[in-house]
Amino acid sequence: MARADNILNMQITIVNCMKQQWNINYNEVSDILDKYDLLSYIAICYEEYNSMGIKGILEDLRMYIDAIKEADYADEVLEQLISDLEPENLPKQYFFGTSVAIQTLRFKKIRREIVG
Repeated sequence: MARADNILNMQITIVNCMKQQWNINYNEVSDILDKYDLLSYIAICYEEYNSMGIKGILEDLRMYIDAIKEADYADEVLEQLISDLEPENLPKQYFFGTSVAIQTLRFKKIRREIVG
């Protein structure tokens, strides 16, 4: 099976687990996936997630979401900041320490305000 197919299978599994474990409906899951671009995040973290159990994956996703909420950025700013992050850095930024990722987001916001 191709990597893209494996990622899709993982995303489907995680979506179903989010619904069950977080006790939310599919509309709420869809809103969360869209707001935080979780499908892209899952694809980026595929290799790391492949060696984790579902509880660890859901905990990582929860930490990622909570960290973004704590940063208190407007949705448009978040979308741009997340898209500006280097994809090869996302696994180590989020999977190995969400606080590092948030510091990166804050740095990019400050840099953008100074430069922009």
